[in-house]
Amino acid sequence: MFFPLDEELELIPGQLSPALAECVARLGASVPYAQGRVLLEELAGARLSVATMRRHTLALGRALVALEAGAVDVLEEGTTPPVAGPRHLQLSVDGAMVPLTGGKWAEVRTVAIGALQREQAGNLRATKLSYFSRLTDHASFSRLATVETHRRGVEQAEQVVAVNDGADWIQQFVDVHAPKATRVLDLSHAGGYIHAAGHVLAEGSCGAWCEARLTELVEGEPKVVLETLAELGASLAESLMERMVVEQSHAYLAKREDQIQYRRFKAEGLPIGSGIVESANKLVVEARCKGAGMHWRPENVNPILALRCAQLSDHWQTSATLAQEHLRLAKIQDRIAARHARKQSRRCRPLRPPRIVNGRPTAHHPWKRYPAATPHHAKS
Repeated sequence: MFFPLDEELELIPGQLSPALAECVARLGASVPYAQGRVLLEELAGARLSVATMRRHTLALGRALVALEAGAVDVLEEGTTPPVAGPRHLQLSVDGAMVPLTGGKWAEVRTVAIGALQREQAGNLRATKLSYFSRLTDHASFSRLATVETHRRGVEQAEQVVAVNDGADWIQQFVDVHAPKATRVLDLSHAGGYIHAAGHVLAEGSCGAWCEARLTELVEGEPKVVLETLAELGASLAESLMERMVVEQSHAYLAKREDQIQYRRFKAEGLPIGSGIVESANKLVVEARCKGAGMHWRPENVNPILALRCAQLSDHWQTSATLAQEHLRLAKIQDRIAARHARKQSRRCRPLRPPRIVNGRPTAHHPWKRYPAATPHHAKS
């Protein structure tokens, strides 16, 4: 049924006003639905079921996911001008696992982008952080994340510092969005390979050897560390397993030698840690999706992530307004489609055979089909 006042008041589908629906979605994206239901009643005096909380939260989240996917389609056409953002940006990408129904786990990929500002000590620190997360494969994630990298002006930035671990899919992401970026291997990640080699010598404890190698890595030349690892691997020729561990550490760091120039990076004040995306994994993904006893349907993860990213990236109001408008227009389109379907069904309805011809009822007349009484001659 169509109510003209709904369209005049720009109401969205459902029984909630736009303001209350937005409040429900914001709570549903922030805390578990049962907890959000209690908070909603305490704060707004509205009493809703957990199922209603879930339904309205996911509806707004799905609308936002659809809008962002549509924005990517527009960006790929090449008609949208680039956005001028901060001159210096940090871009870090990582993944976090979330539990799904059926005992499965899946990886949520997240990109964190921050404006680099110079502190009094001369170091650049990431501020005004924003996030984009999706449960999808790395190729689709790289494509969908264009909406956020474009919004933050990554392509127009004077300098982009990409601090990440050495995963191949992350480097492919940087190739797409910031091919000229200064790439830095996260220091703690590089240190993990130093420790792995050090454990071979110290039997489970890094000791002074690891500390010395880490100091050389940060304050000296990476070549010295790589030569030390190569010599250590050669000295373990008779121990196959230990030699393989050392050679793996050496090969990993040697392949990324240009990304472990920490002394030069520190001299320029560049960040050498990917803490902004490590914290994003906890803040954006795990804080909502990895609660006690939680198991998510795959189709419900991205709507929640989209809402959380909008909320934590300080563009909730714009995103929520656009998502509600998307829902309202979808409601109008559904009504138009239903009206068109009814017209088509009436046109395709077969013609009813005539009931009266020449003033006499035909066999299709109700009198003939359903006689009021049985004829007298049929009673005997």
